[in-house]
Amino acid sequence: GGGGGGGGGDGPSQSVAAWNMALRARLQCGDRAGAVRLYGEMRSAALEPASGVVAPRPATDTLNTLLAGFGGSGDGGAAGRPPPSEWRWLLSDMGKLGVAPDKFTLATLLRLQTDLRRTRDVWRWGRGRRVRRDARTWHHLIE
Repeated sequence: GGGGGGGGGDGPSQSVAAWNMALRARLQCGDRAGAVRLYGEMRSAALEPASGVVAPRPATDTLNTLLAGFGGSGDGGAAGRPPPSEWRWLLSDMGKLGVAPDKFTLATLLRLQTDLRRTRDVWRWGRGRRVRRDARTWHHLIE
């Protein structure tokens, strides 16, 4: 089943952190489809409350977990990076859900880029959303 599992039938009170851990576990086991299904439940609960799906609303950490998991898969793209078509939809979802990117989102996106033009575009995207940048973000820009 896909309800997020674990924890004595907590239902709607299940924390987003527990769901994020389930997403991370699925991604680490190579179950990308399972992670996307689980995220889909979270998304449906947030965007379609009448659907009856009981799940926490995705947070910035949720999207960061998925981006990092997709980026770590190493299947396709330059230098083992997945092509943008495999993760770009998450950025669209961030906007639909009203989830703000943070410095980890920006660092992960920078790491996923395959060329300088795309890297600059991501840097501008982050700056336009006033994402706070720190040494880690600069490291990924330079990398």
